[in-house]
Amino acid sequence: MPIHSSTHIEVYMIDEARILEYSGPLLALLKWASAMKQFILYTIFCNVLLIPWGLSIEGTALGVAGAAAALLLKFVLVACIVVFVETAQARLRFYRYQEPLAASFMLAILSIVGTQLS
Repeated sequence: MPIHSSTHIEVYMIDEARILEYSGPLLALLKWASAMKQFILYTIFCNVLLIPWGLSIEGTALGVAGAAAALLLKFVLVACIVVFVETAQARLRFYRYQEPLAASFMLAILSIVGTQLS
């Protein structure tokens, strides 16, 4: 029963299994495409679903720079929230680890007592 959170490990295994047969420029292209897809999905998540402030209305250079800075700030905020939730979840899993351990210990004691009495 794992104590640590294995979410990122499972996602990493799925992502890496697709690109095992590539190398060189094709591997670089696949890695770049994966990073671009992740950036686009994070941008949609931050701008549409989470915090729709800080977008450039007119598209001037100053507005685009401000929107890029706001997007970076949103990414940092979302990353901090994800780190906090992931850490809290792993800590809660660590505290719940004692319940099945105690149950298995009691079953072992009962089996020893049962074999000694029969």
